[in-house]
Amino acid sequence: MKRKPEITPLEKALYSYPAGRFKIALLFPNSYEAAMGSLGFQTVYRSLNSIPDFTAQRYYSLSREEKPSPGFPILALSIAYELDLINFIRSLIDWNIEPLAANRAGPLTIAGGVLTLINPLPLAPFADIVMLGDGELLIPRFAKIYAENYLGGKAAVLQAASQQNGFWVPSMCRPPEFKPLLEPRRSPLHSVILSSSAHFGSMFLIEIGRGCPRRCRFCASSYIHNYEYHPLGKLMEVVEGNVPPPTTIGLIGSALSDYPDLIKLLRKLVSKGYKLGISSLRPDVLTQELAGLLAEGGVRTLTIAPEAGSLRMRKLIGKGIFDELIYDSIRFAAEAKIPRLKLYFLIGLPGECEDDIRAIVEMVNKISLIAPDVSLELSINAFIPKFHTPFAEAGMASESYLKKVRRYLRNELPGMKFSPRSAALETAQAIISQGDENVGLALLDSAQSGISLKNALKRRGIDWKTIVSSR
Repeated sequence: MKRKPEITPLEKALYSYPAGRFKIALLFPNSYEAAMGSLGFQTVYRSLNSIPDFTAQRYYSLSREEKPSPGFPILALSIAYELDLINFIRSLIDWNIEPLAANRAGPLTIAGGVLTLINPLPLAPFADIVMLGDGELLIPRFAKIYAENYLGGKAAVLQAASQQNGFWVPSMCRPPEFKPLLEPRRSPLHSVILSSSAHFGSMFLIEIGRGCPRRCRFCASSYIHNYEYHPLGKLMEVVEGNVPPPTTIGLIGSALSDYPDLIKLLRKLVSKGYKLGISSLRPDVLTQELAGLLAEGGVRTLTIAPEAGSLRMRKLIGKGIFDELIYDSIRFAAEAKIPRLKLYFLIGLPGECEDDIRAIVEMVNKISLIAPDVSLELSINAFIPKFHTPFAEAGMASESYLKKVRRYLRNELPGMKFSPRSAALETAQAIISQGDENVGLALLDSAQSGISLKNALKRRGIDWKTIVSSR
């Protein structure tokens, strides 16, 4: 039985607003559990409900518990992951909403999220408006546009939105040159609702920064956001103003390891009785002191991302961390008695050879010797080319290659736990990541007819291999 969500003070404040006359169905195109672990989705929910005259209600693609009632005027979509575009299309079909924006009388559909900053083109057939930038900045502007123009109908709203920076109206033009509307965060994003059913449990998530200064060649985070972080005092103010100890505080950020006051922040949280939750750390910053603090704060699982087994490959991708620094980080985690480690590797990287794959086996075997009492899990992920990165046109490894490498690793590392991965889904993700409006239409064909995305593209006369330049 799903536990009742715990409400933060901010959520209570949202309930104090009068019900607005403009009703919004806010869709997260995945499960409830994933939505409650998404700071972006919770921020959009908070922002919409903080605007007078607007009321947003949450819905989830993978939930059959409730569907929006007919006649709501606005459908808002928060999307961060390519494969969730499939869930969005299926939700439109399940809710008896015309999927194609060109044929849809209502509701007005507006989409935002990380995916729109990387590649909004596959969304074009389905969204009336795509937000290209920060939701906190653009949502109030959209509300103003809608309130001032809704009496003129959908066409008037679209015309007004097309004249504003940060809004793309696919029916009126191709997307502008990639210049998302972004501003420095005045306050850190954080959880509005806590739920034990969320992927991270009843953890209070707070963003300590965004972007990344490292510029790894495969990662979009460094290239779509400028690196910025929030001062320690502001983070503590938000935490203490919303949740009491011993709540677990989940620190979120693409460059968590680069936060200049990370040790001070962790020490302060632990001293006040909070538990710690932390995403992956660069192995070259995990010191003995840091590992000890994490263990003291109740961290039971730590993700360390070597990315590649060989130094040669790490240098190629812009993450030239020496082997000994990786082994030192494992040693520190083991000495701090953190019981579980997840090791994150990429395969199918540009320039990868057999020696690089063998180096993963050698590294994992050495880590097993360094930390024999630690439970290890390997996350072996396919490299997926992303727009705006130096590797955008590097191409995707073939499914047969990905399967062969994973089979080799499983054979060479018997008894090791591997996170489940699907080469077919990774390829579909790459197709969407690199695709255009035709890929979006093929996704609709696939959802309606039950055929695979590759066959749907083939029916439209498109060779999917040309999209991802399969190697």
